[in-house]
Amino acid sequence: MPVAINDQVIPWEILRGVEGDLHGVPDSANDVGYLAWTYEPALASSTVVLASSTLTVCRVKVPTTLNVTNVLYDVTTAGATLTSGQNFVGIYNNSGQLVASSADQSTGWTSTGLKTTALTGGPFAVTGPYVYVAFQVIGTTGPTLAKTAAPSSNIPVNGSLTTGFLTRCFTATSGTTALPSTLASPSNGTAQLWVALS
Repeated sequence: MPVAINDQVIPWEILRGVEGDLHGVPDSANDVGYLAWTYEPALASSTVVLASSTLTVCRVKVPTTLNVTNVLYDVTTAGATLTSGQNFVGIYNNSGQLVASSADQSTGWTSTGLKTTALTGGPFAVTGPYVYVAFQVIGTTGPTLAKTAAPSSNIPVNGSLTTGFLTRCFTATSGTTALPSTLASPSNGTAQLWVALS
């Protein structure tokens, strides 16, 4: 039977195999040194190539005001021929307004591993109930990031939230040499990335 923990529905079969402090119940983000995350990283059992010339966006639950300095995520396959000065990670507030952006990641995304991407000028105070982490990729092949296993449609991921913005994962209009100031033209997606804040 699925179990709901930290706004995530987790199959019991996975819970039994996840180490935690409560006899198999996954740790919270705070337990392992993060401020917040999209979900327990043991659930990131699949991957997705980030599409070029679009924003890939995921929602992070923020239980209280947090001072965020970095965005963490797992690049499993490197990107290639990324356009210098046009690849970024950023955080948007609950109204879809840009709060913070990283420096260009066109070099950083050409290698694999857990990435800790600093937000330029951080830390930044963010408030809930949610913030949105956006990845802008411009180039031939975007990096491949860890995510949950792909559902058959976007319904299991976004439930009854069908308007795009405020859903758990969606795409939006990208910028070019910088992240756009607002999340525009959102469209529901299925790329529920593993992302953490520190």
